[in-house]
Amino acid sequence: MLSKSVVWHFFLFLFFTIAVTGFYYIRQPQIEVGDGKGWDGKSYYAMYENFRDGGNREVEYPFCKRVGTPYLASLISGDAKTGFLIVNVIGGIIAACAMFLAVSYKTKKIYVAWFFVLPLLFYLFSGIRFSYYHPYTVDPLATALLALSVLLYVHKKYVPVVLLLLFSALFRETGLYYGLLFVVIISIDLYVIKKYFLIWIISSLYILAIIMNFSFLHYFTVCQGSQLLIAINWFKARVLNPFEMIKFIAALSMVIGPFMYRFKINDVKSYNPFIIFFALSLLMSLSGGYDMTRIFYISYPVYILLFAPHVLMYSKFELIVLSFAGLIVNRFLTVIPEPLNYMPNNDLKGYFAFFPEYADISISFGIIIYWGLIFFLLRVINYKKTEQL
Repeated sequence: MLSKSVVWHFFLFLFFTIAVTGFYYIRQPQIEVGDGKGWDGKSYYAMYENFRDGGNREVEYPFCKRVGTPYLASLISGDAKTGFLIVNVIGGIIAACAMFLAVSYKTKKIYVAWFFVLPLLFYLFSGIRFSYYHPYTVDPLATALLALSVLLYVHKKYVPVVLLLLFSALFRETGLYYGLLFVVIISIDLYVIKKYFLIWIISSLYILAIIMNFSFLHYFTVCQGSQLLIAINWFKARVLNPFEMIKFIAALSMVIGPFMYRFKINDVKSYNPFIIFFALSLLMSLSGGYDMTRIFYISYPVYILLFAPHVLMYSKFELIVLSFAGLIVNRFLTVIPEPLNYMPNNDLKGYFAFFPEYADISISFGIIIYWGLIFFLLRVINYKKTEQL
């Protein structure tokens, strides 16, 4: 049962979220590359057209696996951009609201919930912000379904968790991987309280949903390829290149920089399932393709509660400073610009300069130094306060 305080703050947050949506609607123009479809968006637009007219346009792997958003967009509107925007912006709002409730319930602190949810509203790949720039994306609803799964998980509604995660695989295939981890973790929880029959039900649902997922994909589209081989090649290319690892660290800090202040894995003393999701998210970001920041951001809801106990130790001053530091490094008031080149070319300006994995290596060094200075200044301020006491 939600307290009156949480309900009041939730409606205040919902109003604020709608205001943010209006702000980016006015502020952010659509990308011009690819006739407004960007890069991957061309594939999602082709699927949208196939659903609208029953065609069989070829769609590249792995984009052909992500049928959910194009299908919903085709049901909503005969105008592709409108259909995608409605689905994605609603997905962004759902993700933010679900995580606000999940963090409020888990931490019992409303101000901490605001701290954790700001990245879902203002960061570069926010489902609300980025959708206006790049409507033909499939990420926001996938993130929303992950957020709803986490909200249900903290309330111990285990069967809906698994069903939602497997449904999310129609939007991005990562739902299958997180679904498997949740099945294992939930089974451990149920084993402890001796609910063996429920373990069997959840495991059976997972297997059945995988079969239905693949049947659904093959019914709507021909989709063949090896994600494992792609992941191995990307992993080797990144791990063996020190500059790529520097870019990887900078990319992670674009998303979780505010939560890494004085954080150590050793601080996670008790069993915490979210550390497993964090590890998987790191691995997928490292080996998932070109977009390290975006891939890591998509999975934000499933690992962010790992940092909740740690963040509770922050002072309110530290929360404010770190919140603004995260907003600034994501240039939350800046219009996301057009690329200077169609493909990244170690840019120092334009779209690709916003993201460490694409930009000149100096951008990555700058981001890492930026966070180092923020953390150092906070420690100096805390030291002086302690000295005065």
